[in-house]
Amino acid sequence: MKRVLICFGCVLLAGCAAEEPGGMTLDTSPSMMFTTRVTSKPSGARIELDDELIGETPLDIEWKVYSAKANLFFKEDHVLRALPTGLGQYVQKKSYSSGAVVPKTISFDMKK
Repeated sequence: MKRVLICFGCVLLAGCAAEEPGGMTLDTSPSMMFTTRVTSKPSGARIELDDELIGETPLDIEWKVYSAKANLFFKEDHVLRALPTGLGQYVQKKSYSSGAVVPKTISFDMKK
């Protein structure tokens, strides 16, 4: 029974760290909020975050992030989709993995 508890404790501790390129381990437990501006051309695109409609462009999204080496990183995976509002426009999708650098702005060109 002690082995199971010790291993479970190791798994919990491992969940609080992330490995950066180059093998350096970072503590990702402390988190903060960061705002990203989302725009589209033309404006007014409906935006989904992780399959949930959150509004129309332009809009701001607050992310839970962690900081290391003057960069901010996502704590979780996210998928952002911009939905067309007119003819000749196409669905746009951007994916961000946990540990990816958080952008200050995200832009969608609905005609591409």
